Amino acid sequence: MSALSSDCPHLESVGEITKEELIQKSHGTCQDCKVRGPNLWACLENRCSYVGCGESHVDHSTIHSQDTKHCLTVNLTTLRVWCYTCSKEVFLDRKLGSHSPLPNARLSHQTQGNSVQDFKIPGNPTLKIPLVTVFDALDIEVEEDELKTRGNETGGLKPTLSTNFPTISSPKKKKHKKYRSVISDIFDGTIISSVQCLTCDRVSVTLETFQDLSLPIPGKEDLAKLHSASHQTSLVKAGSCGEAYAPQGWIAFFVEYFKRFVVSCVPSWFWGPIVTLQDCLAAFFARDELKGKLRNGVKFCKVQNFPEILCIHLKRFRHELMFSTKIGTHVSFPLEGLDLQPFVAKDSPAQIVTYDLLSVICHHGTASSGHYIAYCRNNLNNLWYEFDDQSVTEVPESTVQNAEAYVLFYRKSNEEARRERQRVSSLLTMMEPSLLQFYISRQWLNKFKTFAEPGPISNNDFLCMHGGVLPHKAGFIEDLVVMLPQNIWDTLYSRFGGGPAVNHLYVCHTCQIEAEKTEKRRKTELEMFIRLNRAFQEEESPSIFYCISMQWFREWEGFVKGKDSDPPGPIDNTKIAVTKCSNVILKQGADSGQISEETWNFLQSIYGGGPEIMLRPPVAPVELDVLQTEEKIELETRSL
Repeated sequence: MSALSSDCPHLESVGEITKEELIQKSHGTCQDCKVRGPNLWACLENRCSYVGCGESHVDHSTIHSQDTKHCLTVNLTTLRVWCYTCSKEVFLDRKLGSHSPLPNARLSHQTQGNSVQDFKIPGNPTLKIPLVTVFDALDIEVEEDELKTRGNETGGLKPTLSTNFPTISSPKKKKHKKYRSVISDIFDGTIISSVQCLTCDRVSVTLETFQDLSLPIPGKEDLAKLHSASHQTSLVKAGSCGEAYAPQGWIAFFVEYFKRFVVSCVPSWFWGPIVTLQDCLAAFFARDELKGKLRNGVKFCKVQNFPEILCIHLKRFRHELMFSTKIGTHVSFPLEGLDLQPFVAKDSPAQIVTYDLLSVICHHGTASSGHYIAYCRNNLNNLWYEFDDQSVTEVPESTVQNAEAYVLFYRKSNEEARRERQRVSSLLTMMEPSLLQFYISRQWLNKFKTFAEPGPISNNDFLCMHGGVLPHKAGFIEDLVVMLPQNIWDTLYSRFGGGPAVNHLYVCHTCQIEAEKTEKRRKTELEMFIRLNRAFQEEESPSIFYCISMQWFREWEGFVKGKDSDPPGPIDNTKIAVTKCSNVILKQGADSGQISEETWNFLQSIYGGGPEIMLRPPVAPVELDVLQTEEKIELETRSL
């Protein structure tokens, strides 16, 4: 293995390994806890075949390294190599991989002191090749399995797939619609999550939608970090405030469990300062240090868009390896004026970040049993009520504040919005005569009546892109709109903007024609498929089958049956296909269906896509004997 130049001195201990062995191990389980992948780790020590789980489970791979002093391990999903002794990732010398492209996936590779000549992929199961070559070969197989022809890092190992389906490498996917509902309008918020690599300082950013925040309840040590003067710059690991156990010994496990049991039985004031909801939020949004195999970075997040109703879940239940416990720590929370300004993203468009408490759910009991009650504020009289099964009782605010909260619901607080609603209500009572009447979306008007930030006026829920009423909504348009006099429209429009203004309701002629064309297309495609499929079913012994992805077929079926308004994209068989020896075949266990050649040609002529996956039924042995006998008789007859 001396040919593999690297700054890790432990590569000498790597034994011989084959591509097939790594593939087989990737489909296996952890040898200790039997958990399946992804992200299993295989030991690379000479004559060691151990496979263990990673940090997402019990991390038996690390335990194996500590017990056996084996240094190197490879992630069977990403093929990245980690050295426990050096505590860093090992990069194999990619200069060894400057190969020429592979004709028909054949490769000729020469290394210093180790020659590997002219082997085929998939290759000889007993062939021993250098580690970097194994990984390059695996890169090819992954690419072929996914039917992608993206380039390899080395620029050399590229499979040459000769295909007749141009959409295989980059099929045009059907654009997925983002659906909305009353629930998403009320509870959806977005968090911007950033991960900074401390090795290269690169920052990756993702935007995530949430409908609730699950907050850890910080312990005494966590509170000290959060309240310290330097906590803004120090790394506070959010996982320590309520996440699952890290791998540890049995003695430490029982000591920690006993400690938590005692803490849960003793009043919280005995152990230290009171935990507030702001502390829980600070622990959740604290910078999280990412350390471990192949990880060296910092993760931090902020709120980009705030929901109208903020749902906060406190992690009171901790499920261990053998036991479950409940955290009985009292968390102090405000009834009014919950300020989330410290957790707002830098470029957030949010204007209102203050919330008032609307409801609290409490759990009485233990981790294994208990009873739920709720406290809710009546918006009409601002009084609090306890809901306990069929019993509803008025309670003072002090009862709510002393409750052991499990889930809290906060509502955006906006006094200006309340005054704006009162102003519009007073204009409605005046009912001034108006020469023009304006139609406005009932959906948006409900937002105006209830939301602190309803957003711009939007009539797009009943209007098409041409400004007319959507044809399929014309029959119940009265349920979708409200007619307002001009003075109220002017007030709302000057305050919120948006639109468009609608003074006359008419069905869009252009959309009506398109709808009729689409309906005709649905009917034609469905009737043709039924006719072709009926003929296919009547065939006694078809000579060939075509396979089609059931995922795509369900989308097409939803379209032709009128359940989906948009047709599917091109046929996408990439998820059910694998390539072996330049032949596209059906993946074992794939979610696929069988159709006739005529049906395939019909669908493919409309939607395109691919690849073609053909199956030929095996010929029965009896039929072969008959054919051979007939051929023999024919030859004898000709000889006479």
